[in-house]
Amino acid sequence: MQKFKRMPSSREISKMFPEVIQVVKSEELHLEKLINWYRIFITTFLIIVGYSISAYYGLVTYSDIILSAPGIVLLYAFMVVLNIAINRKWNIPSLNYITVFCDYLIALALLYGAKKTIIDITEITVQSYLILASIFLITINGFSALRVQFKVILFSTTIGFCINGAIYHLWGGDLTAAIYTGVFIIVSGFFNLFISGFIFRSYFLNHRLSSALNDLEMANHEILLKNDDLQKQNDEIARQKKQIVSSIEYARRIQEAVLDTTEEIIAVAPDNFILFKPRDIVSGDFYWFKKVSVFTKEYHVFTAADCTGHGVPGAFMSMLGTSFLNEIITEFYTELNAADILNRMREEIKKHLHQEEGSKMVKDGMDMALCAIDYETWELQFAGANNPLFIIRYQNGVYANEVIEIEPDRMPIGVHLREKPSFTNHRIAVARGDMLYLFSDGYIDQFGGEHGDKFKKKRFKELLLRGVTLPLSEQKVVLEQELAGWMGDKYHQIDDITVIGVRV
Repeated sequence: MQKFKRMPSSREISKMFPEVIQVVKSEELHLEKLINWYRIFITTFLIIVGYSISAYYGLVTYSDIILSAPGIVLLYAFMVVLNIAINRKWNIPSLNYITVFCDYLIALALLYGAKKTIIDITEITVQSYLILASIFLITINGFSALRVQFKVILFSTTIGFCINGAIYHLWGGDLTAAIYTGVFIIVSGFFNLFISGFIFRSYFLNHRLSSALNDLEMANHEILLKNDDLQKQNDEIARQKKQIVSSIEYARRIQEAVLDTTEEIIAVAPDNFILFKPRDIVSGDFYWFKKVSVFTKEYHVFTAADCTGHGVPGAFMSMLGTSFLNEIITEFYTELNAADILNRMREEIKKHLHQEEGSKMVKDGMDMALCAIDYETWELQFAGANNPLFIIRYQNGVYANEVIEIEPDRMPIGVHLREKPSFTNHRIAVARGDMLYLFSDGYIDQFGGEHGDKFKKKRFKELLLRGVTLPLSEQKVVLEQELAGWMGDKYHQIDDITVIGVRV
């Protein structure tokens, strides 16, 4: 079943829960301490290894080491002071900017110092070395995501981009390579923004979970102190639940009355079965059969639909869907078109649910598979919103051993980010005896079996092929028995289930 939920953005979280910022800052200090120890370790390792290799190959002299000693001492002094500042939680607003800049200085120094050694030893080209340097800068930029601050990430990406361009310019690198690697650094910055947002929201969820656990402990304490009040509340809840269930049971009878009667269904599809199993008392799935006269033609129209949600919310949507179909079907005067029915349904859903109001946009809707058969021309029209049509052909008294799947449009009836101007109208020649199957996703998404897997479309097709020669009433029994065996006693129904079978 469709669900539309959105995690609040980092900025929204900051405004709604300012205490989260303090949690993030505390975590940042802890993380900065770990990064600093890593910075000390990797710098020491690279200096020792670099000088050892250079000395072994005679690429560095004792005087070179003496000349570079003051810079190394200053670098270690900075990292030690930084570690002290973190341990004592000194208030340094620009701490993240300083550490990012320090990382790039270390990187630049290492790249400069190792350039001659690596090129002489490995005999790689300057161009190859510059590409390795760019990869190193991208790695350094990746650490900026851990700071979970937009400005710090932007600062890091800018510094990395500038240093990358500078080394290509100063060391005679290829302009094209400089542009490509610069673009990669910018792209890594955007990726870091995504990662930092994910980290920030993780802090937020952890903080909210801790708060929820504290609230739960307090609630449990109050429950122990107010046991008598709780019993009264439970009695009241039981009474209200009984009233609510009674109301929903009445709503079920209304929904059943709105769904087409047996006589109406037989008039459209004399040889059919309908497997209709709501997950709750009322259903977010619905089916609809109608014989429609348009100009000189008569169409047998039927559909299976799956609305957003289940239970009472889904039932409201199904009532709306049935009502819209009954209105829309009267609008055709020359020729009926299955895709136009879905297009008009989408217009009505958007209009009545106010799905064009910006931030208040309601994203409810429905998936649907709709067929319209003209028995004079033996032509079937099909239009689908996320739900397909299955056909098993009947030729020369024998059913085919394959299921033909007519693909739907991958968008719901309702608001959608990748909405196409119109649904696709499939026109298919059918013959007497062909089997048509429409269904919601409840059956194929049901968990069960030995390993708790979904039933899945492939297994569903195999089941339909095994039972296609049976009378329609027996096909329904086979589907019910297979579903019950699949769920067993371990699994419960997770969604509304609707399967419609029609023999042409």
